[in-house]
Amino acid sequence: MIVSRCPLRISLAGGGSDLPEVSKMLKNKGKSIGFSVNWKMTLVGHPFYKGIVLKYSDIEILKSSVEIKHKLFKEIICHLSPHLNRYEITSMCDVIGGTGLGSSSAFSIALINLLNFKQGLRFDKRSLANMACTAEVEWAERNIGYQDQYLCALGGANMLTFDGEKDPIVEQISYNQSWNDLNNSPFVLYKTKGLHDSSEQLRDHKKKIDSIERLIELVDPVKVPDRGSVNPTPLGG
Repeated sequence: MIVSRCPLRISLAGGGSDLPEVSKMLKNKGKSIGFSVNWKMTLVGHPFYKGIVLKYSDIEILKSSVEIKHKLFKEIICHLSPHLNRYEITSMCDVIGGTGLGSSSAFSIALINLLNFKQGLRFDKRSLANMACTAEVEWAERNIGYQDQYLCALGGANMLTFDGEKDPIVEQISYNQSWNDLNNSPFVLYKTKGLHDSSEQLRDHKKKIDSIERLIELVDPVKVPDRGSVNPTPLGG
């Protein structure tokens, strides 16, 4: 049995500037800041007696990978393990999808990690993030950027700078260890109604360059000054 786990993320500022076509149009490149959280995406894989079984909000029982209906499951399995057989993968998450916490990217990272580990391959967190960018943007043709994959995979708090490529400049941000106690944290997370599709939300961002430039101006003020050592959230194997 293989258990692959990846944290979700919270983006604080700069979202939208990480889209490859947008970051190339910006005066000073794209920039965003955010951090991983204790909520996780967990995938469990183990041998099955025949075919392929995929369990998420639905259950798929299949003879081959080409029959998979779930877009990310299909693209990642077909590219990384096209001959997968006699295997079951179950996906579980601490929150439901569509809540804006990067669950799709966390899913992609965890699945890539699981399939690679099954084949005896190990990649570092940055490589997993890069592979997840390829899977979501190129293979699955999702209209999203590159911040979620890195904020989820790297753990901790990070500022990312984008120039249209999948591999951003990463600056790890320090934070006060006392913030791990919710009573001392300066952050408040509010529950809002409704779910959303990030691909739909970002569809017209090329027409909103001026607004995105103003969002980028928020990144540096949000950046926390040095308040202690970083305690990154680990990525499970």
